[in-house]
Amino acid sequence: MTFWSSAEISPEALTAYTLIRKAAETEINRRLGRISLDQVWDNWTWAFIAIVISPALNVDYPERVRRNSKTKDLEFRLKIDFTEFVSASHERKLELLFEQLHKSVDLMAKWKLSADDREKLHSVLNIVMKSPSVRRAASETT
Repeated sequence: MTFWSSAEISPEALTAYTLIRKAAETEINRRLGRISLDQVWDNWTWAFIAIVISPALNVDYPERVRRNSKTKDLEFRLKIDFTEFVSASHERKLELLFEQLHKSVDLMAKWKLSADDREKLHSVLNIVMKSPSVRRAASETT
């Protein structure tokens, strides 16, 4: 499985989110290369798109969870509270992102990703969140 991430994001949150996202994506993929999931998930992409949109824009980007068997994508478009994110400490920004990443793993049960494989992915996220490169990227956001 490969991890890919992006965002539907307001400019006020873009820089901070991008710094954390890039570091996290690199580290998550490095860690995913070290674990074995059920071979059913070989060549699948875990796509995470954060929705961090200012309420002032008065637009609604609904959360969406979908699977595309043809392209082997598991896509999660999940919201991060804009107001909390832009006013948060660097530590809390990191937590907000990883809370949604963990939620995406939990949602994988919908497609019969085993509890054992979900636990492996949660472990990867826990390790990555504590990694020096990700924490350093988060600290550059303030």
